[in-house]
Amino acid sequence: MLEDLRVREFSKEEARRLNPLQLALIGDGVYEIYIRNHILSNNTELSAHKIHVKAIGYVKAKSQSTIMHSIDDTLT
Repeated sequence: MLEDLRVREFSKEEARRLNPLQLALIGDGVYEIYIRNHILSNNTELSAHKIHVKAIGYVKAKSQSTIMHSIDDTLT
């Protein structure tokens, strides 16, 4: 079972053929882990539920869009 969980690396060609929505799903997961770690690092007294609720506030699409628009000028 543990063997099934190992990370598979994609070749450049395989990665190019992936659907953008599939890549977005992985990106969202990575982003959520980063956000949860950030919240926990600064709020060690919070319960798991409160960390989850707080993380949702950052990870939902609307919040990601707002954050991207706020830093858009610095990305170009």
